[in-house]
Amino acid sequence: LVEEWIRRAIAWIRAEGGDLITAVEGYSHAAILVIVRNLTEEAIKAGWSINRLKKEFRDSIDTLDDVRARRIARTETMRAANLGSRDAVKLTGLKAKKEWLTGPIGTGDRHATSDYPGLDGQKRGLDELYVLDGPNGVFHAMYPLDMMLPGSESINCRCSEAYIPI
Repeated sequence: LVEEWIRRAIAWIRAEGGDLITAVEGYSHAAILVIVRNLTEEAIKAGWSINRLKKEFRDSIDTLDDVRARRIARTETMRAANLGSRDAVKLTGLKAKKEWLTGPIGTGDRHATSDYPGLDGQKRGLDELYVLDGPNGVFHAMYPLDMMLPGSESINCRCSEAYIPI
């Protein structure tokens, strides 16, 4: 399933990776998409760390500062990883449910706070939506960093899912 996870993560990167990135000084959105998609795909294939991908973004997009380069690297790889994991588990054919796992406490991840009661450990069927009830309103998502979430709820998120056989 690792190969399928990688295949699906890369398919997402090629189709939607970087779509939500806005206004990078000196670069058109089309140019940013090419750079981000190519480097994120390479990162997934080669197993780069977030720090390595951040450095590659900085080397390729000279107007990005370290904070924004890290934010983009984390967001794009976590989106691809969550989607790849979700699709791979569905391909097993096993009956399973999913569980939302928030990012680590103390790292600044917005979802790992008391502002999101009941999010960490929330369980749903594979095709059911999670409910994120927090300070910015109530949102629904199929998986952490889902593209249907607003940027305020997905950018720089470190959340992931666990899958539980039933």
